[in-house]
Amino acid sequence: MYLEYRKTMPHHVIEIHEEYPASIRDGYTVAQSDLFEPGDEAEYWIYVYHDKVVDGQVMSHAAVRQGPSVRHTLDRLLAQEKANTTLTGESVTHKIATRILTKSLIHDNLLSSDEIAQLSPLYPDYTTGVGYKIGDLIVFEHNLYEVIQEHTSQEDWRPDEVPSLYELKTPDGTITEWVQPSGAHDAYPLGALVSHKENIWISVVDHNVWEPGEYGWEVHE
Repeated sequence: MYLEYRKTMPHHVIEIHEEYPASIRDGYTVAQSDLFEPGDEAEYWIYVYHDKVVDGQVMSHAAVRQGPSVRHTLDRLLAQEKANTTLTGESVTHKIATRILTKSLIHDNLLSSDEIAQLSPLYPDYTTGVGYKIGDLIVFEHNLYEVIQEHTSQEDWRPDEVPSLYELKTPDGTITEWVQPSGAHDAYPLGALVSHKENIWISVVDHNVWEPGEYGWEVHE
């Protein structure tokens, strides 16, 4: 079996192939092991360790299996969100843990647009005057962004206008789940599309802070 894993630490296995892969993701390489089967990477966290490196070349590998994978955690979270379960103290902890675990999948663009849409509410809203570090994930106007350069945010460096600081992680055309705005700064603009209670809604007013079905929204055909 061939384990496709991240070159940089931690060497997380992203996919297991029966044959040497015809193409390898950017930033990844391959190790060989007979201890795993395709699909194991969906059940467990698997990491590759370099046993011997000579002149910068990996001469041998070892791989270990650690705990249930993020996919199981993600599936549980999405099921919880779909059921609109009220968060308890325990599930808040679970929610934070899921945010940490899914971070690497978001960085590597390995989640579907639906998964991104449902995970976005887990991450904090963008605010000015915050010292952001590389790799931080934030939400701005209901889209998910990754910080790609360390900086302190300011009003004229909006995530949607400064690609040197932020990378958009929400795929184009993604319709995100409606989230209750906390104020004017994250209200929905005129024409915004959201998913809510099994319908797609379009905002017919600007600065929309109301729940779809109450005011300011129409079902989008």
